[in-house]
Amino acid sequence: MTLDEFLNSKLKNSYVDYPGFDALYLRRGDIGVQNMPEFLLRCSPTVHVASVTATTPYSGAFTRLVEDLIGRGFAVYVECVRDMKFAESLLRMGFAQINRNSGLHFLKNHEGKLSPWLA
Repeated sequence: MTLDEFLNSKLKNSYVDYPGFDALYLRRGDIGVQNMPEFLLRCSPTVHVASVTATTPYSGAFTRLVEDLIGRGFAVYVECVRDMKFAESLLRMGFAQINRNSGLHFLKNHEGKLSPWLA
């Protein structure tokens, strides 16, 4: 499935074919951003990068994917980063580290996409 097919479908998650990746698993949906211990914000619309394996790491494929998603109006959420070099590159790309109490998670292009998460 291509990125266009995924984004135009009703699927909430899928492996997606995208240039420069051997494997790319995306999710789509709102995420919670903990602003303070007692305050939760909703970020929408968001595409979550859940798992990624670049064909050639650090060759620019991830940057192109992020720019593509942002160009389509999405915030981009990268969850559960385990590679510190990748985490550092996300910060250089302008990602903000969020929800620090549950791991290394990063968000970009969230400006204007945050609202109170009402129960």
